[in-house]
Amino acid sequence: MLTVAKNCEALPPAYVNNYETDYLAAITTEGRMLVIPALLLPELPKGKGNKIIQIPPARVKKREEYVKLVEIIPEEATIKIHAGKRYIRLAPSNMSDFIGERGRRGRKLPRGFRNADRIEVVEAINHKEVV
Repeated sequence: MLTVAKNCEALPPAYVNNYETDYLAAITTEGRMLVIPALLLPELPKGKGNKIIQIPPARVKKREEYVKLVEIIPEEATIKIHAGKRYIRLAPSNMSDFIGERGRRGRKLPRGFRNADRIEVVEAINHKEVV
């Protein structure tokens, strides 16, 4: 069972394939993204939550900003961040700008992609893309 606070929704679970090499990407409703190594997420007892990305408490309380998307990214995978009919592709080298420590604020996505509605993982295998 999962209990969520009033006016909140639970995000779907994200499966981690390899804790040693996978990353976790989180995007807020303001368009901030933070990518952290999955290895840095501690497992807490009794289902207590982890802070993944920092959002000012006043903005959370007023529901002005909250975590909108969470996705697990395998090592060396490219991602597509979709905003409506448009998308931006971030290769591992481009994603390094968003990698940070757990609980930090994250960086804003480029204009036009701050209202992201989906993250798609595109795995790179031998320099050929497989969707």
